[in-house]
This record gives sequence, C-alpha cells and structure tokens, in this order.
Amino acid sequence: MKGAKALAVPLRFGQSLAVEENFEAALHWGAFENGKLWFDAKFENSKFSVLHTNQPEVAEKLSNLLAECRKQNPEFLIENDGVSARIDMDFDRNWGLGSSSTLILLLAQWSHTNPYEILKNTFGGSGYDIACATAEGPIFYQLKEGQPMVSDAYFSPAFSDKLYFVYSGKKQNSGNQIALFDKNAEYSEKQINEISQITEQIAVTEDFSEFCTLIRTHEELMSGILKIKPVKSHFFSDFEGEIKSMGAWGGDFILAASQLPEVEVKNYFKNKGLNTIFKFEEMVYHKDKQLLNIQ
Repeated sequence: MKGAKALAVPLRFGQSLAVEENFEAALHWGAFENGKLWFDAKFENSKFSVLHTNQPEVAEKLSNLLAECRKQNPEFLIENDGVSARIDMDFDRNWGLGSSSTLILLLAQWSHTNPYEILKNTFGGSGYDIACATAEGPIFYQLKEGQPMVSDAYFSPAFSDKLYFVYSGKKQNSGNQIALFDKNAEYSEKQINEISQITEQIAVTEDFSEFCTLIRTHEELMSGILKIKPVKSHFFSDFEGEIKSMGAWGGDFILAASQLPEVEVKNYFKNKGLNTIFKFEEMVYHKDKQLLNIQ
C-alpha cells in the first residue's frame, strides 16, 4: 500500500461471472458458493437502488460497485437493460482469498472499466489481488506514485513440499484493516526498501533456512510498523518452523514453513482446531505447472 515490492501468487480457487438478458428492466444478481445460493438481490437500473435482497449490507456494497462502474462508463447497464447476473465461487467465502477484488475485476471486465480505479474509489487497498486474478504465475507487485506495476516473478521453490497454507478461522475485514493501518502504522522509507529487498530475496532463494530467516525478518519488521505481535509468537510459539501472516495482518490464511513430516505439521494445527490446511502446490496456480497436471 505504501510502495514496498510484494511477491504474490495466483490461486487455484476463484470466481466466475455469467450474464444473460432477462425480460425485466432490472438487474437480478445471484451469488453462489460451491453451488449454493448465499446472496441474491434485485436492483433497478437508473441508480442501482436495491429493490429486494436477503443481505442488505452486501447489496449496498454491490450497489456502490455497480454505481462506480457506471461512473466510469455511462453506457454500462442503461435503464432499459434487463439482466440476470450469476457469480460462482469455488471456495468458502470466509477464507477471504481476495474475493472482493476478484469481484471488482469481473465487474470491470463486464463494464469495460478500470478495476484499480474501482477499488481505489470503493474498498481501497493495494490492488495486488486484482493483478493476481489475471496472472498465470507468480508476480511482483508494486505501487509507484500510486500506479500498479506488475511483472512476472520466478518463484518455484525446491522446498515447496515444506510450505503449507492454513486457514486461521478468522476472516479479516480488509477495509477495517486498511483503516487501522492508516491510523496506527509508523514506517520509514528505509523500512519500505528493506521489505522490497526481502521480497526479492524470497523469490530467488533455494535455501530453506534462508527462506525461513527472511519471512521471520519480514514478520518482525511488520510487527514494529503495525505495533502488533507476530502471529507466531502470539498463537504458535511452540511451532517447529516459521509462520508468516498472509493478507490482512493476523487473519485469513497463514503460511507455515517446516521441515517436520507433513502428518506432524497437520496434526499440530488440527490440535489447535485449525482443520483447513493446504500444501503449497495444492493452492497455488501456475499455468506452466497446470499443464503438467501437478496435483
């Protein structure tokens, strides 16, 4: 958010949007999670006012996104258009995984608008997960003078079998976390540069011990900036390995790195009530590896 270079990876999980005409001058919206309807709404087309919904707070946020699309493209969904839109998510929405930003990208593709501008004018955030939504492999992401800079990164660690993504059981509200960051964070240009250097080193190291040192150093830096204890010392101090916060600090998923056998790593987290655990290759999408049918 403040210009540090980040290493980001697209995931195998995602969302899709299907749109078709209907015979009513309104927008019908249905959102499905693993095939089950969890949100539906009906909007009138002039100002995207909510006509009915089962989730008023969600509907209001979606209305704001649609209005932003119209602001960028006045021809988007003119008043007489009748449209039914269906969005399908193939993962648990409580996991986070950039679901709001992926939705923004889908809306931008539909309305022929700029997803980064939509994000900036609505939810806020860095935009890295928008970049991931269309990436075919790992990327470097950096904001320079507020503009997103995306480049391919080679990140295929030989020790990927020692890396795990664990759902913490706590979905963070990204908007709230951004507000807390803006309010509480204290950082210097030197620290931003240090984080960028760590990112570049993480992407190229083939040494597992060095990788662990780098993510520990990153956690310590961010702990000082945010004035929050690192997630390992707070919740997993007895874990034999290193743990890195992912996404909004302290919520959603964590990255665990350990030389312990897989069964021991999984048992450790299951004993703490955390049962959603993915190995690195089970979660990360890479087009070249997809062609090899890596499971």
